[in-house]
Amino acid sequence: MTTELVILLTICLFVIVGIFKTPAQSFDEAGPRLGIRLEKQIETGPGFQQLSLHTKNPAIWSKK
Repeated sequence: MTTELVILLTICLFVIVGIFKTPAQSFDEAGPRLGIRLEKQIETGPGFQQLSLHTKNPAIWSKK
């Protein structure tokens, strides 16, 4: 009985640590991309639109 309890608690610990660790990594990796987008919007003004990150020129300018 004790062995099963220890195994169950260990699995729960790994799951809980994984849940709290993953969002922190996502925010750390997203910071530089958010900064680049913010700088681009400040540079070009409010008419900036992003078409796609996979095109040669992902930014276009359009008047509103």
